[in-house]
Amino acid sequence: MSVDIAQAKRMARKRAASIRVVGTLPSYDITVLENRNTGERRRVANKHMFFANGDPAVAFELAPADPTFADEQPDLDEE
Repeated sequence: MSVDIAQAKRMARKRAASIRVVGTLPSYDITVLENRNTGERRRVANKHMFFANGDPAVAFELAPADPTFADEQPDLDEE
């Protein structure tokens, strides 16, 4: 698996999201991050946090969208 750190950094700057750490799952070696602007959550492998030098915004961009959080995603049609 190839990780494009430069692309993730560009995307993090472009989106300028406010990312917070929701929690960690040590037994799975995962950190759960949330974009405060959209409410989207992603499970990020701790090695991606390491690759991103601890920057949660970059690590968030490295992780794919997680379908298991689909029920927690904001519904834009409600607004």
